[in-house]
Amino acid sequence: MPPAVRGPGLLHRGRAHQASYADAAFRTHLLGGIRYAASWAKADCRPENGYTTLYNGATTGWSQAGPGGFTNTDATLSSFGGLGTFWYSAKEFRSYSLKLDWRLAGDDNSGVLIGYPASSSPWSGTANGYEIQLDATDVPERTTGAIYAAKAPDVAARDGALNPPGSWNSYEILVQGERVQVFLKAYGSTTSPTPTRRAACNRDTSASRTTAPATTCRSATSGSAS
Repeated sequence: MPPAVRGPGLLHRGRAHQASYADAAFRTHLLGGIRYAASWAKADCRPENGYTTLYNGATTGWSQAGPGGFTNTDATLSSFGGLGTFWYSAKEFRSYSLKLDWRLAGDDNSGVLIGYPASSSPWSGTANGYEIQLDATDVPERTTGAIYAAKAPDVAARDGALNPPGSWNSYEILVQGERVQVFLKAYGSTTSPTPTRRAACNRDTSASRTTAPATTCRSATSGSAS
């Protein structure tokens, strides 16, 4: 299983990157991963310059809506129990960059909600905002990287960057006024106009499901958009 918190010292094996031991930066990266794996060093999880940590294992400033919930273990939020939204209620954001790591256990249905007012209803995010979708299999405008039911991702670019279920992936959601851009790793996948107010980690279910999907989110950070 991947570690609960991924920092710059953890070894990552990209699909489209070729590295050489002659590269000093690569050697540093590799040795950092070995030290972390051997428990000789802890991951450096400090936010990037200009970013503020929203979740780092503590849930201060977060609120739960709906019957479903999220466990909080080893700096990882894992969904359970049906429809539920866990949203950041401490501060409102209008133009920002939101970065987070996420992982699906299988063919699950979840998402990141943005652009909706504060509410105790788990439906508020989908009714009044936009959902950046997490779903391994569905039609393009309702699958991973899509702005749900509004804009499909560049499927070829998304598939080239996407790690399979059971592996960690990273989103950057860039909100600039009425414009939203979704990046999966280094690939830009989706843009769409939307009013933007809040960011949340969401999971949902569909009527056809008989078991609750499992989704995990971690390392949420937000910074001012340039």
